[in-house]
Amino acid sequence: MYLSRLHLQNWRSYADAVFDFKAPTARRSLVLIGAMNGHGKTSFLMSLYLGLFGRFGLRHCEGFSTYDSNNGFKTYRDAITKFRRNTADRSEPTVVDITLTPSYKDSNVEKEVRVVRRWYFSGSNEPKQGASFEEVDTYVGGRLQSIATDKDPILVAHDRIERSLFQAHLAPAFFFDGEQAQKLIESQGEQGLKKAVEILFGTKVVEELAETMNQYLMRMRQTTGGKRHCSEQQKELDEKLRERDLLNNLIAKKQADLHQLEADIAQHCNNHRGDFKNDAQQAAGAGVEARGNQEQHKQQEGAAQHPLRQGAAARGGKDRRVERHQQENEAKKRPCQQFVEVTTKEVHHVGFPVLEKVFSLLGGC
Repeated sequence: MYLSRLHLQNWRSYADAVFDFKAPTARRSLVLIGAMNGHGKTSFLMSLYLGLFGRFGLRHCEGFSTYDSNNGFKTYRDAITKFRRNTADRSEPTVVDITLTPSYKDSNVEKEVRVVRRWYFSGSNEPKQGASFEEVDTYVGGRLQSIATDKDPILVAHDRIERSLFQAHLAPAFFFDGEQAQKLIESQGEQGLKKAVEILFGTKVVEELAETMNQYLMRMRQTTGGKRHCSEQQKELDEKLRERDLLNNLIAKKQADLHQLEADIAQHCNNHRGDFKNDAQQAAGAGVEARGNQEQHKQQEGAAQHPLRQGAAARGGKDRRVERHQQENEAKKRPCQQFVEVTTKEVHHVGFPVLEKVFSLLGGC
């Protein structure tokens, strides 16, 4: 990716200027811009920082190194007013139009990126207030990128530019003032060389990031009670984690024991189900045999008492009925007594439920 075109309107000494650059080659991979002092070299460089990244690139501009993009919006408006051409028509915006094109070896994986940033001013040549002050259009591969209406268009465009190109704090690694770096080296020696490297490659941002992280860690330690208190909290957390692991192991063991107990109960029931069935069949067979004996006993007793019934009939109806009633009662008692004795011996080991079932089958003697 290389800077292929820059169009400036109402920017410092440039009323309407267009710069086109050739694609770099293996032998000429850098673009050098040279001119006499006061001919717009710094203005050209500042337009790249601000045109690509807006207020997020202001910190790289000369005189704004301590600018905070989150808290210095008023300063950003003042800076754009400073960079605006003095003789610009009040109705015309200040425009920076930047195009970066993939080099030949990057053309298969990257697309051309174009960023058009405009700043609008009021009739008194003062920056407009609110969202009407700044406008950004982003083109990727020649297509204008849409922005949702419910989001801040400037922030959305900024995120898209950083994803398509590089982050704002790395801008000095790609666009830098070589003359400024040379002066630092000549005037300050080794210290100047260090600052020159910071300017050329943007490594100053790394140092600032490290300092910010140290301040953050200090605040966090103060919030949590210091480094010692953090260690105590870590030990307590480790102890709780060990207790959790022990409880998980105990739960797993109890679950395994429960599954084994359920399996043993199921096996025991399967083993004794056949025994219960055989006992019930034997008890039912004994009941059927007892009933057969009862019927046979009734037939024999009836045959033996047949003469008695004939004699009783001759003596009169009343005596006959009484005698017959007594005989029937005796006939009912004897077989039932025999059946109870036989059945009780056969099914006593089965249990009372089986015995009650047999009695019900025989008619409740």
